[in-house]
Amino acid sequence: MKVPYLKESDGLVLKDFTGMIGISGSRQGFVYISANREMFADLINMFIGIEDPSEEDILDMAGEISNVVAGNVRANLGANFMISVPTVFEGMPTELQIPENVTMYVIPIKWNNHEAFVVLGLD
Repeated sequence: MKVPYLKESDGLVLKDFTGMIGISGSRQGFVYISANREMFADLINMFIGIEDPSEEDILDMAGEISNVVAGNVRANLGANFMISVPTVFEGMPTELQIPENVTMYVIPIKWNNHEAFVVLGLD
């Protein structure tokens, strides 16, 4: 992990592929992990043994990792937090809506020479 920082909601911090989970309940927001294709490909190779993953495999891994991250957020913040199924995407989709006036907590990660971001935004 690198030094976490706060970011205002003037845009998301994104890499090539992202898995995002919506949070509802006592607070509204989202949590996501975003990384380059190569990082997700290395994770797929390490966990599943596929050396040349497809785009679908990459998106599935982004969703699975985001599920793990969101589950940990929920476990630490309480059962009043409800989490959605993952939304996975490449790049920045034009139809993606994020809550306004949300401060995002960005955790930069470096793993195996890959950089990724775990981002939590709650209102």
